[in-house]
Amino acid sequence: MIATRKPVVFAVAVAIVGCSNGTTPPPAALIGAPSTAEYAALQAGDVPKGLVRCAYSGPMTSYLEGIKRLSEKAYGNISATWAALQAAGAAEGYVAVYSGTAGACDVWVAGEDGIHVRGGSRVVSTVVVKFPETATAEAAYAADIFKQSALQDKPGLQVLVGSATGLSSNSIVGANEAANPAVHQAVWQNGPFNVFLTGRNLTRPEFTSASSLAFSRTQ
Repeated sequence: MIATRKPVVFAVAVAIVGCSNGTTPPPAALIGAPSTAEYAALQAGDVPKGLVRCAYSGPMTSYLEGIKRLSEKAYGNISATWAALQAAGAAEGYVAVYSGTAGACDVWVAGEDGIHVRGGSRVVSTVVVKFPETATAEAAYAADIFKQSALQDKPGLQVLVGSATGLSSNSIVGANEAANPAVHQAVWQNGPFNVFLTGRNLTRPEFTSASSLAFSRTQ
C-alpha cells in the first residue's frame, strides 16, 4: 500500500474540448472542493491520455452500489473493508478508476482468479479515505489499513519507503515493470488522508506523474 506521517484514498474529473484554431486547451477542471476525498482522488488531468473515468467511480456509498451489479464478491469484500475503516474513524471515502474501455472497467472489479486486467488494458485507480484529523489518519496508516506493509514481501516488486518515494514520510511505492501487466502501487498518508493508488500497464513516468499530482492535493 514505512515512515512517520500518513495518507488517504479516492477521485474524478471533467472532459475538455480542444479549440479548432490549434491553441492549447485549458487544463481539466478539478472536481470536488479542496480538502475533500473527492478532490484528493485521481482527476482526469492526472491520468494518461486515452483513459476515461469508469462509471462506478464516486463516493464510497455510490461506488459500492455501482460495483454490486458486477460482482457480489467484490461488493462484499469492499463493504466489509469500508465498515472497518469507518469503525477506525474514517469520515469520507472516494474511489476513482480510469481505463481505456467500459469493458476494462468492469473486469477491474469483476475479474476472477486474480486477473483484473486483460488484453493489454491500462487501468489506474485511487482509493482515498479522509479522517477527521491528521492524528487519526496517522494511526490508521500505522495500523496498515491498506495492507501496505505486504508490498515489501511481494516477489519482483521494487519498493521505496518514506522520504525516498518523493511523497510523505508515511508512504511506500512499489513497481514491477517486468510483470505482465506492469504493476505500480503507491500508498501514503498525508494530513487527514490515506491514499492507495495503483496502476496496470502504465509506464513509470505516467504513474509517477499521476501519484505526484494526486499527492499535491492532500497537502
